[in-house]
This record gives sequence, structure tokens and C-alpha cells, in this order.
Amino acid sequence: VRYTIGLFCMENFAFSSLAKQEIEAKIGVHLDEIRKVNVKEGLIVTLINGESVQIPFDVIHDFARPACLKCTEFANDFADISVGGLGSPDGYTTALIRTSAGQGIYQAALKLQYIEERKYDSYREKADNQMNMITRIIDFAKEKRARR
Repeated sequence: VRYTIGLFCMENFAFSSLAKQEIEAKIGVHLDEIRKVNVKEGLIVTLINGESVQIPFDVIHDFARPACLKCTEFANDFADISVGGLGSPDGYTTALIRTSAGQGIYQAALKLQYIEERKYDSYREKADNQMNMITRIIDFAKEKRARR
């Protein structure tokens, strides 16, 4: 393994047919109607009809895989790059560059236009946005570690 790219992760879900019925009743949405799932501050599902439904983690916590409830790692601290939707606007992903290898991968991807960075109107806006993202990531990481 030369590089690692880790995802922000609170928990993962596995649904038996009974669990599927239970979660559909709990969230008021049939899983077959979901077109897209986005995990940020909760689960955001976009339905086939274009409607979005936000589902807090505590609503679906009972359906998490048991191993996820033991894991205390949220932001993949030992990856070269950690990525996830937390703190980023629609269409973007937050990326934490953690190592010099990660910096090289990121810069190469930018240069080759595989990725693009969000543009800000001012340095102040960029700094405020980055601090907000980092604060949210730290808060989620603390919350997950506190589950021990």
C-alpha cells in the first residue's frame, strides 16, 4: 500500500428485510424511492422525485452494524488524505491533507484537473470556512470517541 485515502465515518448500516421495514416506518420513506444518499451532519437522502429528506444519526443509530458501534475512529487520522461531506457545500467534499504523500497526491490531482478547489471571494471567507469545517470534524471525532 503506497497511499491511503480514508472516509469520514460515523457508522455503516446493514438492513435485513425486517430492519428495512422498520427503518422505512421510522423515516417515512421507502428505501426503493431513494436515488442518492449523502452523509454529512446526518443522513441526507434524495428521493427519485427530487425531494430531500434529512435523517439525524440518532434516528438510524439502532440500524448501525455492531462493529461500527465499537469503532472510535471518525476522520481516519492515519490516512494520507481524509475525505467526507462534513462541512462542505453540495457538490464538494472536504479533504484533510495529513501527510507529505497526501499533499503530493492532492497537488497532482489538482494539476491534472481530476479535482477542483472551491473558490472564495476573500481570504477571510476562506479562513472562516476552513475553521468551521475543522471545528465540525473535531466535534464529530470527539463525539465518536466518546461512544466507548
